[in-house]
Amino acid sequence: MDTTKTLRVQPLKYPLSTRALEKWAASDLSRAVDANGRRHFQYHYVGSTCTDGGSAFHANFHVVLSPSPQGAVIEAAWIDLPLDDGNPGAAQMCVFQTQRDLFLAELSRPPAFCGGTLEAAIERQVELDYAGCLCFDQMLNHKWRNVLCTIHYALASEQRT
Repeated sequence: MDTTKTLRVQPLKYPLSTRALEKWAASDLSRAVDANGRRHFQYHYVGSTCTDGGSAFHANFHVVLSPSPQGAVIEAAWIDLPLDDGNPGAAQMCVFQTQRDLFLAELSRPPAFCGGTLEAAIERQVELDYAGCLCFDQMLNHKWRNVLCTIHYALASEQRT
């Protein structure tokens, strides 16, 4: 059985450029399939802080999707923020500096969109902030929307082939 074709997505009008989605899907998105047909996507994000002149950092957004009659359901999602010598900008985010443990715990918690379909998560009406960091919900909402759109675009592209 070809498990790479079991996740179906519905047509969607993206709130982002399809050129950007195509680029991100090719360069920043990796994927794996488990024996149960669940798909684990990892999106490598590179951002910058907004409080200290823009220190670069990277994070990994994880999304686990499973097939259902309603479509691709988001089983789990979390953000991994490496805190190693190769990622010094991560510790420069203002919320990291003031609420480190709470901030890291929030990144690992499942977002509110978990349990719903990929399309429902993308179409949610949430406040967005386009800053490059991960400090507040509005900033996270923006990054999650971009990540979920990239995953949807990649799945829709697979369906077309």
